[in-house]
Parts: sequence; structure tokens; C-alpha cells
Amino acid sequence: MWLSVILGIIASVAVMYDYYLQTYPEFVENNIDVSSPKALPFSIQIPSIFFEMKNPQLVCSIDYVDFLTDNGKHVGFSFPITSGVVNKANISRSSPGTFSCDAANFLHIENGEIDLLGYRANGDGLKSAQIVTQTVRIGITYTMLGTRRSAMSPPFTWEPIPNGHYWRKGEMLR
Repeated sequence: MWLSVILGIIASVAVMYDYYLQTYPEFVENNIDVSSPKALPFSIQIPSIFFEMKNPQLVCSIDYVDFLTDNGKHVGFSFPITSGVVNKANISRSSPGTFSCDAANFLHIENGEIDLLGYRANGDGLKSAQIVTQTVRIGITYTMLGTRRSAMSPPFTWEPIPNGHYWRKGEMLR
């Protein structure tokens, strides 16, 4: 009898732990159109059928980016740069959110220099630049069950392939 009670308690704890794990967001890469010159947005979803992420605030953390300039030079950044906060609508299992975490969104070329969120690199008079590869992470802060929570995605790398690019989960292979 005691054995069945103990096994019942263990099974209940396992089920509750599974429901708890379903309250963390999943970050899914979008590779529908690999020929797109811009990185496609990510889908952010929550596996739980019972809970939703309320008041989500998202940031794009750019760990690495390599630009090919119009004069044929590679210019890059290899330290984390974080974008400003973007507020989104609530995210639930039936209503996932999307978020564009692309270094091109934060790129400005001014006076021949590349500016990426305030960090500058000499571009030797360049006029344009294309992203060759980038590694990003998405940060999210949200409210669930009255508690403010945070999560960070795994790294995703935007890699070149013949006729385009695609997102791959993981750090850049060097």
C-alpha cells in the first residue's frame, strides 16, 4: 500500500513539473524563404494550454555579425550588443508572437562608417553593406501567474547557403 502512495506522489510531482516546464517560451527559427535577403522573424510560443505570457518585452542580443561592404571588405562585431525593448501583444499557445532579431534592423551607414546600435567601425568610405552571417539571441521578460519572469533563447546563426541564408540553432561554426 505504501508503495502505491509513494508512486502516486512521484507521478503527481512529475506531471506538475511537466506543466511547469511548459510555462517557458520556445523560440522557433523561420526558414520558409531562404532566398530572402533579410533574416526572417522568429516565432515565440508557449507550449502550455493553460497559461499565456502577458506583457512580453523582447530584446535582440547580437553576439556576432559580419558585413560585406560595397568595396569588398568584411567589417564585423564580435561582442554582444543589445537592442532596445520591444513590447508585444500577449503570447499564448493559440497566438504565438513573432520577433525580428536581425542586425540589419540596427545598421546605419553614416560618413563612410558602419554604426550598429552606437558601436562604430571604419568602413573606408562605404555606401552599403550586406550581412554575411550573424549570431543572435532573443531575450524576453513577461508576466505569468502574477510573477515577472525572464528567459533567453539559445543562440541562432544566420548562415549563407547557395542561393540564400537560413537560421541554424547554435553558435557560428568557425
